[in-house]
Amino acid sequence: MRVNYAAVAVAALMQFALGALWYSPLLFANRWVQLIGKNVEEMKRAPNPVIYLAALACSVVMAYVLALVCVSRGAKSAGDGAANGALLGIGLVATAMLTGYLFEQRPGELYLINAGYFVVSLILMGALLGAWRKPA
Repeated sequence: MRVNYAAVAVAALMQFALGALWYSPLLFANRWVQLIGKNVEEMKRAPNPVIYLAALACSVVMAYVLALVCVSRGAKSAGDGAANGALLGIGLVATAMLTGYLFEQRPGELYLINAGYFVVSLILMGALLGAWRKPA
């Protein structure tokens, strides 16, 4: 089985879109802004587009690496892919982030918001990558 590049692209865009929702007023934006020591007016100013391009590039890399893990572990379903996403999200990303947050003495609530985004997005990306099988 080989990497499905179309699925990688869609998974990356899905993670990027989830970030827009996750950090919106519908979910965690208001509390997140407080926890990072900013205010809503500061955050409404037009951000540097390079930040969004870098975030999208990171999403592509994460989706590709997750696809490689799914292929190497023989993921054949959404459940298999989601399990791989959870493995990487919890086992690598959330634990690495926690170490930094602890030493930096940053708020636990901020950690939960930020790490939660990556864990949830990796699970969803994994589900998509596991379900979207490349034609033989």
